[in-house]
Amino acid sequence: MILETHNKLGEPKKIECTRLLVRHANGTPIMAAMQMTPEQIWTTHCGEANFDQVLRAMGIKDTVVNTNVGDDAVPTPPGELWTPE
Repeated sequence: MILETHNKLGEPKKIECTRLLVRHANGTPIMAAMQMTPEQIWTTHCGEANFDQVLRAMGIKDTVVNTNVGDDAVPTPPGELWTPE
């Protein structure tokens, strides 16, 4: 898979990888992706029941504590929010 990073209005950077871990600014893991085959990429994020198990499978020893603040506390981003089916 190709990771494309964007920082402000600069040129995006592209990195070829097979595993990805996204961390919050405080260092907490919040999302992971693994390329299983050339055509399949598996993703998971904080809040999913097996997120800690996935981190362990990737060799990451961090423990994530997820607090649900409710939909009213989450600001609506500009544009549409995409939700996978």
